[in-house]
Amino acid sequence: MRNAIVVSLSAMAFVVGSVLVVDAQVPSAADMQQKLDQEMANSKRSATESTTSARQAASDKKSEAEQKMNDLAAQHKSQADSKMTEEIEKAKRKAQGAGY
Repeated sequence: MRNAIVVSLSAMAFVVGSVLVVDAQVPSAADMQQKLDQEMANSKRSATESTTSARQAASDKKSEAEQKMNDLAAQHKSQADSKMTEEIEKAKRKAQGAGY
């Protein structure tokens, strides 16, 4: 009987202690709300950083494409000028050869 009482008291102490530990580990509603607010702020900041990064990358690609287009246009202009000069020189030689 005595052992049964000791075992019962020990079991009750264990149950009460377990309840106190479990109760202490459950976050309060305010803590949960604060954590949720912090996670939301982090998500917004991350989204803003991603958007800014994407805009910068798009701007860089646009500038790069414009530069390539300008370089290509200058190259074509230079080739056309060279071809025109060559054709003028040919025409002058031809005219001189014909006696003009």
